[in-house]
Amino acid sequence: MNDLKLQAYELGVNAIIGLDLDYTMFGDTIVGVIISGTANN
Repeated sequence: MNDLKLQAYELGVNAIIGLDLDYTMFGDTIVGVIISGTANN
């Protein structure tokens, strides 16, 4: 989430809209998390 906010800040956008949070399991103990959003300027 912090990386998403940092990327938005570096692009100079004023909002992140349409935030999407997904996850996937790799085996029994490892979780992969994917966060994406649309930058609004």
